[in-house]
Amino acid sequence: MRNRAAEAISVIVLVVLAAGCTASGGAEERGSSGPSTTEVVVRPDYFQFYASADGTWPVEEPTLEGYRVHLWSTGGFLYLGTAAEAGWTRVTVRVLDHPPGALAPDGDHVAETSIDSNGTLEVRNWDSTPGQVPADAAIDVPRGSLRVRATWTHLAEVDELADESAERLLLELWPAPVADAEVLRWWQPWRDQA
Repeated sequence: MRNRAAEAISVIVLVVLAAGCTASGGAEERGSSGPSTTEVVVRPDYFQFYASADGTWPVEEPTLEGYRVHLWSTGGFLYLGTAAEAGWTRVTVRVLDHPPGALAPDGDHVAETSIDSNGTLEVRNWDSTPGQVPADAAIDVPRGSLRVRATWTHLAEVDELADESAERLLLELWPAPVADAEVLRWWQPWRDQA
């Protein structure tokens, strides 16, 4: 009985977190005319999930360096590595009209890359099975070249096999010229894996 109560609470929490999503599972339109924040819950598969800013799915695999830094782009497609193998993971997407400034003090690992956008960022679960909350999210972002800063927090608290991950990920996007990917702050266990 205790497990069923915990499952019911988990579902309620996921529904509350997904309150900004439409019935089809996508994030409601926020407009790209100014800063916006959208909360999404994703289900990674084997330590990864994806986002696409141009509607594409890549033909090639992420590079070894992309896997190493947990962030990689083909231009419009974004690979994001996680510390959790498959646990539901909370992701905050902030769309800005300028660079975000100083690194978050609680950021365990921070990396940046560039993407090309058609005006919508689709955050994708590995498996978009109907009934999962949310299956996918479509977030309005500016068109053109964008910089993405990914900040991972609570990595030391992650139980790789838990159904809900302690890990949190903040994605900040803003208009900027294309630039090389870089790690701004390393989480030591990920650096040591290389």
